[in-house]
Amino acid sequence: MLIMILSTKDRCALRLAAALAAGDTLASLDALAREQQTTAAELNEILAQLHAAGLTQPLAEGGWRLAREPEQCPIGEILAVTKGAPSVEACVQCDGSCGCAGKCPVPPEWKEMDEMFAAYLKNTTLADLRGSL
Repeated sequence: MLIMILSTKDRCALRLAAALAAGDTLASLDALAREQQTTAAELNEILAQLHAAGLTQPLAEGGWRLAREPEQCPIGEILAVTKGAPSVEACVQCDGSCGCAGKCPVPPEWKEMDEMFAAYLKNTTLADLRGSL
């Protein structure tokens, strides 16, 4: 079974983006922060990161919206903002500089799983997640 550990920040970013995908402009982050058991400051930080990545836009009247349609927002892009490059196991992305080259215990199958996982994150959009977060 493949397991990816999502941090609280990762989950908040996905839920925040899902709320925007549902049409919520997030004029007030206080209610959403209470619902997600975090702070409005944390959500503001995530929104700023999503904005810097070109995923959200501030509204002139206050609040936020997605910069693209939900069908054009892969969840991998959202997680890349909070997590970096998500991977099954960090060492599958190793360039061999760890000193284990030639004797690395990481099975080749893990690299294949990592590629499948990356494809899933690239091909699964916010539209696909509607109602599941």
